[in-house]
Amino acid sequence: MSRFSEGDGEWDNAWMWEGWRNSALAGKRTHAELVGFLAHLDSMPIKRIGVSAFITNEGDYCTVAEYCRFKGLAQEKLEHYKKLSQGYVDEQVDEQEDGWNSGPTVQAGHEAGLPKVIAYELGSYNDLDANHKWIETEGPINSFYQHPHLVRIELTPEERWIKVCNHIAGLVAESKKLQLRKQRKLAKV
Repeated sequence: MSRFSEGDGEWDNAWMWEGWRNSALAGKRTHAELVGFLAHLDSMPIKRIGVSAFITNEGDYCTVAEYCRFKGLAQEKLEHYKKLSQGYVDEQVDEQEDGWNSGPTVQAGHEAGLPKVIAYELGSYNDLDANHKWIETEGPINSFYQHPHLVRIELTPEERWIKVCNHIAGLVAESKKLQLRKQRKLAKV
């Protein structure tokens, strides 16, 4: 079970979320944090990322927990967030006063220095997108959709680490692009 819901079809504020995300990514501090975090991930002696828990029973850290370690949050603080996030699903909590449905994982990332929208993106990507891959299988084609049968394959923690690193590298590139766009706008004024 994911700590992040895939939504119930309500996209009324999707444009607002994208604006918050782009604003956060355009910031120099966020860019520097993501570059440093990517270097930290690359320097990990054991390259593994856990899923569906802040810290798994096997001792693997999720992306946001690994970011907290990168920022030097005390182990007691990490254990505190681990206890808070056990059995937690973000649908269980009403929105906070700032409009965020921020569960323990997002709170931990924010406390460590990430904007909430980026902490949420890293956590949800970790649980929803970096958890699996789709492969085509041999066999009959579904006559309604006219494409081959797809099978969902769960990723290992090592494969998940690669996928997360690629996603963060993409965020770094997007951040740089948004910073350049922001500079061009300011230069016109």
